[in-house]
Amino acid sequence: MADKTGYIGRNPGDSSVTIARQTFTPTSDTTEFSFTSGYTVGLCDVYLNGVKLVDARDYDANTGSTVGLTSAAVSGDIVEIIAYKAFNLGQVSSSSGNFTVGSNLSVGSTATLSGVTTCEGDLYVGGDLYGDGSNLTGIAATDYVVANTLKVLGISTFSGEVTVAGGVDVTGGVKSAGIVTFTNTTASTSTSTGALVVSGGVGIAGSLHVGENVSVGGTLTYEDVTNIDSVGIVTAQTGVRITAGGLVVTAGVTTFSGADINIDGNAAGVSSVTWDASANSLIWKDNSKAVFGDASDLQVYHDGSDSLLNNTTGHLKILSDQSISFRDSGLNEVFAVFNDNAAVKLYYDNSQKFETSNDGTVTTGIATASDFVIGAGGTSVHTALGTKASTGKAIAMAMVFG
Repeated sequence: MADKTGYIGRNPGDSSVTIARQTFTPTSDTTEFSFTSGYTVGLCDVYLNGVKLVDARDYDANTGSTVGLTSAAVSGDIVEIIAYKAFNLGQVSSSSGNFTVGSNLSVGSTATLSGVTTCEGDLYVGGDLYGDGSNLTGIAATDYVVANTLKVLGISTFSGEVTVAGGVDVTGGVKSAGIVTFTNTTASTSTSTGALVVSGGVGIAGSLHVGENVSVGGTLTYEDVTNIDSVGIVTAQTGVRITAGGLVVTAGVTTFSGADINIDGNAAGVSSVTWDASANSLIWKDNSKAVFGDASDLQVYHDGSDSLLNNTTGHLKILSDQSISFRDSGLNEVFAVFNDNAAVKLYYDNSQKFETSNDGTVTTGIATASDFVIGAGGTSVHTALGTKASTGKAIAMAMVFG
């Protein structure tokens, strides 16, 4: 920019031209061009094949000597750079009539405009532009504002659509009375990816509909929620914890596949009953009882020393259509066998000693008894021996009955 020495017109130290123009015809892909006569930042236009480019979007002219294109010019393209040189005024305090500038106007300090300012060409603002905008009129709906940075200190109201090609940084709140649509389709794979990335929390007063997967890295808490409806499968990779209300399944089949199930008792951290999926076993801890009946009439449990089958009401009936067998835990020895419509057999050390039959019983080995009665209503052997002792018949009977 020209210095402020009070010259109206050209300063001897200014460039020898008021408008500098330089044309380039690259022979290969080129993005950077050196402007021989230099330029003032903000007072430079660039044309590609006769089409004016937009500063900051299509090119960068920030050095005063070089211009960089966003997209490279190729062989056969014509790049034209036009720079507007300085017009120096030492001081203009007032003007009784219109003040018309045919080309560019550069102001090194503050410019205060109390009336109407008409700009028929481009208006470049290198610093901040202040004002409430209440008297800003005549902006057509098809026009747009191109700026590297747009700073709004107050409230901005947009009655139509707002399109932002880059990012939007907001230090305060953003309110929208209409629908906010994000057309970017980038999928979210973490907290820092996706079409919408929010660093803080998100509060939603209404409904939330998600068309694809929802991933939650922390705790998902439902407050004041009556029902959670899922039309598909709900997968909980680290378990489901229900602190109140219980789990109610009103229809369908509940399947626990390939996982252990623990049922805790009143001792903290101790599972009273465990379904061990790998062992295909339902394991009951000591003194954890399987209880049946309205009055807990039948109980099956292990007290740490013995196994108990306790029935407190009625008869304990063991039913079988063929046989009932009592054996050791290794199935190596038989204690007793009860057969349907057949013999009852009793064993000693896995050897059968007693068996019932249609005619009576069969005893294998020695049968020891305090007395025997022969026949229904007959006399006992003990009495008969005592009676016949005087006749000598006792010896014969003793020989028969041992």
